[in-house]
Amino acid sequence: MKNLLIAMCLLLLASSFVHSQNLERKGWLGIQFENVSAEEAAKNNLSPPAGVKVQQVITGSTAEAISLQIQDIIVKCNGKAIAQINDLLEIASNFRTGERLEMEILRNGNRINLHGKVIARPHEAAKNGEVIYGELPYQQGFIRTIVNKPDGEGPFPAVFYLQGYTCASIDNLDPAFTLKQFIEGLVEKGYAVFRMEKPGVGDSYNLPDCRSIDYETEINAFKKGFEKLQEISFIDNRNIFLFGHSLGGIAAPLISAGNPPNGIIVYGTVLKPWTEYMMDIYRYQRQLWGFDFLRIENDARIMFPLLSDYLVHKKTPAELAKSNPDYANALTSSLGFNERGLILDRHYTFWQQLQDKNLTEAWKNAGVNTLAIYGEADIAAINKEGHETIAAIVNAYHPGKGKFLMLPKTDHSILYTGTMEENLKLSAEERRQKPFNAKIIDIINDWMKENMVI
Repeated sequence: MKNLLIAMCLLLLASSFVHSQNLERKGWLGIQFENVSAEEAAKNNLSPPAGVKVQQVITGSTAEAISLQIQDIIVKCNGKAIAQINDLLEIASNFRTGERLEMEILRNGNRINLHGKVIARPHEAAKNGEVIYGELPYQQGFIRTIVNKPDGEGPFPAVFYLQGYTCASIDNLDPAFTLKQFIEGLVEKGYAVFRMEKPGVGDSYNLPDCRSIDYETEINAFKKGFEKLQEISFIDNRNIFLFGHSLGGIAAPLISAGNPPNGIIVYGTVLKPWTEYMMDIYRYQRQLWGFDFLRIENDARIMFPLLSDYLVHKKTPAELAKSNPDYANALTSSLGFNERGLILDRHYTFWQQLQDKNLTEAWKNAGVNTLAIYGEADIAAINKEGHETIAAIVNAYHPGKGKFLMLPKTDHSILYTGTMEENLKLSAEERRQKPFNAKIIDIINDWMKENMVI
């Protein structure tokens, strides 16, 4: 899991202007955290996986109110054992304002009980312009939408930000978070920026947990979000661009079918079928991490038939685990399979449906101006070839519309980390200290201006 899930965190912050009728504000915990390492678990007489470690406590949060501190290890929340990040995320996602909260923590080796009441999430603040909260009807419920609008009446060109695969909230962004800096940079250039939670995330109402939905449900929600963006009065509908980050770069051409934007920008994304990308992780990404070559080869010989049976032939992880002990071990140790049917923290059908998407065809059919950017130190995207090929596909069917750019010394999170080799040597704490590479704002702005409809 370490090589597949580089980082997960919960960042929640701030205040603003709200337009919403059906969605109430949920409670929030307000921390950034990480799984407890095996070494630290042993030091505290815990059997791994056991607990999550607090890295940051946000001012004004529930965590601050109950006196949670940096370096605390959370082992129980409301009576439920916390073995890893997902356990805490699941509980925190259902916090309601005013309800009682109890936590059992380890602090300097001592077990301490903390308690208090859940505080409502504040609304996000804006450095530039204003933040407008809205809602999107979807299925039998509602999804939270958020627009960062520049000062003035508009109409403004707009960027629809499409996030990666996790079910983490993209509301209440800390000012230091790279996505927040990305959004503020675009607003400063005069663009409105639209984002939306995934179904079941954040303030979403009457929708299933994001981790239980399939890929079609997620893509259809983004399509509805794109339609919603086009209806906003201060948006220049002639000049809407999609920005797909990571797995959002797969969503971008898919949601463009039949309703094309003016252009698409992708960063750190994937073009290959999901089976092939996963095999690249097991072969090439693990080489980057310095794994033993024979171990890589032996693991790959297990993963290739496993992924084929699971993703291509649509067998369930449960039946595959029962059929072969090597499969069972690989599913749990490398793919995070659990009793809820999750693979890499999404329902197993999510990845099966993603596998079926013909992304070459999607890029051909999108047929719009396309900028594919690869960060030189992007370990998750592995190498630049996929991004170069996206530009080549677009140009093959729509000459002159595709462009590839390399963003030097920049990682998957758009942090300026140095070369790939330098990035690989960074500790988690060292990586967090690296700055957002604001050059991407100028690159995107220049390209969008070149492709504006006037």
